[in-house]
Amino acid sequence: MYDSRLFVASFSKNGNDLSQWRMYADDGRGFSMALRTAGLRPPQADWVHVIYDEGRLSACLHSLLVIMVMKMQEFATAKSVRVEDVVPLAAASIDSVVLKLRPFFKHTAYSGEAEWRLAKVVYYPFESSIEVRARGPSLISYSPIPIADVDGCIPLGVSYFGPAQEPDWHTAWDVVRASGHGARLDVGFSISGLPYRSTR
Repeated sequence: MYDSRLFVASFSKNGNDLSQWRMYADDGRGFSMALRTAGLRPPQADWVHVIYDEGRLSACLHSLLVIMVMKMQEFATAKSVRVEDVVPLAAASIDSVVLKLRPFFKHTAYSGEAEWRLAKVVYYPFESSIEVRARGPSLISYSPIPIADVDGCIPLGVSYFGPAQEPDWHTAWDVVRASGHGARLDVGFSISGLPYRSTR
């Protein structure tokens, strides 16, 4: 027997979005790092464009169930067994398909995020690419996805400083250097410029 887990890294086409500065940043502080994705094909992972449409999700699930019921009936007839005996196998197949569908959909309330996801399904015990890191008192499991180019650089693009602070150039360039860019000046920063009211 094996189990599977889905790991997702989330990105947005909107690098300077007020709602995301509020929800995901330190009350508008910090910076958002842009990732150049042209030609970026990480191994064992897929880019997924998130769909903010519950109707399409319901339609996909309905179609999936209809197809699976038909296949169950065909299989049971061909093998001369009861449909009930095929249900456990069909349920495992449905789980696998739904697992792959999950990254494609999100509630319509989040449509402003314009999200793309880097999704990776890990099957274990055959794969041992699951690691853990600390977050406060908890341990969070994750699966590393290499995105550096052949020169060891993470392909960064124009990034933004948060709207609730003065630009912290020192920290920003530390991150750029840690991404493999060294003294290269091919990564740019912009000031957010959005009007921001602290939530604290």
